[in-house]
Amino acid sequence: MLQLTEAEVLDKIQQLIPFEAQLNDGSLTIRISEYQPYIATAIHHGHRLRGDLMPNCLLNEDERYFEEDPFTGDFISSLPIVLQGEDSRYEYDLNRGPDNCIYEEAWGKPVWSTPLTDAERAVSLENTTPTTAFWRVWLIHWKAISVCVCCTICIRTTTSVLNAKYRYSTWVLSR
Repeated sequence: MLQLTEAEVLDKIQQLIPFEAQLNDGSLTIRISEYQPYIATAIHHGHRLRGDLMPNCLLNEDERYFEEDPFTGDFISSLPIVLQGEDSRYEYDLNRGPDNCIYEEAWGKPVWSTPLTDAERAVSLENTTPTTAFWRVWLIHWKAISVCVCCTICIRTTTSVLNAKYRYSTWVLSR
């Protein structure tokens, strides 16, 4: 897949150029086949966990997959604009604020064998604020389409697309 810097992605969006690429840090896959006034996001699709965090994670693969919502990117892949998060929500949860986006415990299970250090948390927190690449790409698209309404659709699955459940209703933002 084409690897682009964030600046290159933002430039393509501002010029309304359709493309498919992954950010060069691997955190986001973006597919734009045509520009429309909505964006489909799969923010919990990813399973990637930083190498330095992996030995400290108490959750096995199945436990992580259950809440990481794999296949959500596949579920929405036919839509014209898709932003797909590639990092595990156990490193940072994109739809939570900086104060609660890194889980100590998740769904009744402890996540880490020892609490994350301030340095480890800081690296993860760099990816969660509205100024991160994921949210900057989302915002630039929203501004570029020049319409009054933008919808973001978040879909949640448990373990497969066949077991898909809606976690979030359509989220409509007007500007």
